[in-house]
Amino acid sequence: MEVTYKPVLAAKKPYLTIKHQEYLKFLSDRKMSLSQGDIAVYLAHKIIKDDQELFFPFIDIDGDTNLAGDEKIENAIQNLLMTYRTLEKTGAVDLFKFIATGGTGFRAVSNILINEATHNAFIDFIKLDGCTPDITSSIRKNAA
Repeated sequence: MEVTYKPVLAAKKPYLTIKHQEYLKFLSDRKMSLSQGDIAVYLAHKIIKDDQELFFPFIDIDGDTNLAGDEKIENAIQNLLMTYRTLEKTGAVDLFKFIATGGTGFRAVSNILINEATHNAFIDFIKLDGCTPDITSSIRKNAA
């Protein structure tokens, strides 16, 4: 299996590709840089497996872009709680892990793979249940 990766956030397409074992070594060799926040692992919504496009349900949960500092973080926490409750109502909350991004937001990431139609239905569901526009727009823009 190969992993597509960016050695730095600002890297432009085409991205690098590496065998997954080599990527794990790449990360292991840079443990200190990872722990200090000098480099990071960037998650992708879409993967291609056996010529089929599959998606991880993945939600960026940020604070209002019109806010800054503590207010933005507090707003992101409120959005996280709203997202958690939405997923909890459906019994799907256990399919997600919630990660603080290190900035002013969070990510809800699932390890299940779904096809594009199911992924789009997931996005539409999140929109219908009242999550903020910031949450839903980040899902759609990052899915491609």
